[in-house]
Amino acid sequence: AARSELAMFALREFRDGRPLLGAVMLLPVFEHGVRVKFCSANACPSYGIAQCGEYYSTLDGFGQRSKHQLLLGPLVEGRPNALLDTLGPGLVYFLSDLFLQDASPAVRA
Repeated sequence: AARSELAMFALREFRDGRPLLGAVMLLPVFEHGVRVKFCSANACPSYGIAQCGEYYSTLDGFGQRSKHQLLLGPLVEGRPNALLDTLGPGLVYFLSDLFLQDASPAVRA
């Protein structure tokens, strides 16, 4: 319920002429949705749960890419990341440009 409430509040911000605030509010909702798809596509539900002492799977891996699973990374436990096929190359490239590339806007960071 909390994510849907946040999404609705964010959409109201868009409607009320505050698109930047709305976009920032939608980022955690969007990342959660990608994480759910990642876990489903790769049959690895443990990556969808924050665990004490473990790094959480994220879109960007800002400052800690080598320490945890990237949702858009090419491999998951040594196997190809099935989410990338699910999303298709166009969306993967777009999301990579937004969140991962060194010269990107690094939206989440």
